[in-house]
Amino acid sequence: MKAKQRKSGRQPLSYPAKIIADDRSCNCRLVDVSDGGALLVTDEPLELPQEFMLALSGSITRRCQLRWSEDCDVGVLFVR
Repeated sequence: MKAKQRKSGRQPLSYPAKIIADDRSCNCRLVDVSDGGALLVTDEPLELPQEFMLALSGSITRRCQLRWSEDCDVGVLFVR
């Protein structure tokens, strides 16, 4: 998605996280974040369900909706 199409600006970062979907989980890296969503990078391309949990440090989790994926990049919308 082009930057001018986004509702809010993204902050670049590099933060370890974990995708938790159905009965499996996998490590990923949070590479940018906004109020409404984020870009995740995985070690290998994944088939993900439309909704899954993103676990950050400690007990912080966010419910995410899959917006797009291409190779190892995954764009998500935070579900409120």
